[in-house]
Amino acid sequence: MNVSRHLCVFRHHNVSKNIYKKFRSSSINYQSTQSAQPRVVDEKFDFEDLKVLERAERRKAKIRPFMKDIFVSIYNKDLLAYPEILNKEESEALDARIDVLDKTFSDPEKSKDDRSRVLKGTRMYGAPAPLTNNGLASNSTELIRYLEIISTDINLGLEISDHWVGLEILKKGLLDEHYQQIITDVTSGEHSIVLAIKEKIAERITQSDFRTTAELDGQNVWRITGEKICNKTNGYFLVLCCIEGSRLRAYLVHPGADGVSYKDGVVEFKKTTATPLSEISEQALAQTLGLSRLHAATLCRTTLKRAMHSCVEYVQPRVFSGEGIEIFFIYFLFIYLFFNIHKIYTFLESNFKFIVCNSKSEGPSELQAPGQSRLNPTPRTCW
Repeated sequence: MNVSRHLCVFRHHNVSKNIYKKFRSSSINYQSTQSAQPRVVDEKFDFEDLKVLERAERRKAKIRPFMKDIFVSIYNKDLLAYPEILNKEESEALDARIDVLDKTFSDPEKSKDDRSRVLKGTRMYGAPAPLTNNGLASNSTELIRYLEIISTDINLGLEISDHWVGLEILKKGLLDEHYQQIITDVTSGEHSIVLAIKEKIAERITQSDFRTTAELDGQNVWRITGEKICNKTNGYFLVLCCIEGSRLRAYLVHPGADGVSYKDGVVEFKKTTATPLSEISEQALAQTLGLSRLHAATLCRTTLKRAMHSCVEYVQPRVFSGEGIEIFFIYFLFIYLFFNIHKIYTFLESNFKFIVCNSKSEGPSELQAPGQSRLNPTPRTCW
């Protein structure tokens, strides 16, 4: 046994090292093989991350704070520009009409008749009307740009503003056959539309103070009676009347109608024949009259801008030359500015303030059928 043990056992110091190295290399290869194998892992999809990603994709580019930039003398004029909603041809046509209006309205020697003829020649009286009705189909941006030039004459600015709002009311309130009969005369500028909304003696905006009423006579013809504050003596009068005690409705009085008289800024109606605008509800009428807000803001801004320019033109040369400044001129300028803004507020803002405060949501039961009334099922109109 001892002889065989001595014969079979060979001791060498390199043998153990080789075996250890081989075993170590094989174990490393085994671990690397296991790590290289694909692993199946149950992943959970986060829908909230997808929503955040979609919101980020829909967002527009970040805009620098406008007021913060103003304090450091950085002005982003793109935020003050009109929206680019017109194509090239429409923009060129718009600029051409504005140039024609500006040449006339910027000339102090031009009379009111000259400016009225320019308004008719450029089809300003039919600006919101469709192209098929001799209109321009202008949107709000175009109307405001026109109004900025026309507001040089504050009276014409108020007149054209009432006319544009009245066109929208007629379109919604009249039957199509009646609308087609009147639209040509209205868009030509021969007879403009005058809003008669504000009461003469009403101090509060309540139903009890509303004195202008409309009633059906024995021949099924609507006749209105009352007084309205108005800034024009002729044309189509769009009168807001009270019917059935509490309901409100707009009526159209044609030019030359009997029973209409004008005195000291007040129009009086005495049993005057009128056409009811029964197709438009009280709420829709309030929303349409609300367009006067945009027109009033434009007229006030342009009036204030002209007053500031006049003040700067007066003061600037005297400051550099050392001449004295007449304080009476400054007082007169502010009085003139206050008068014009008060005039705009009176004839535009008050026109729709009453109907907005008294408007209410109407369901289908409150709306009348075309040409019908609760008082009489088949009323007659002026046509």
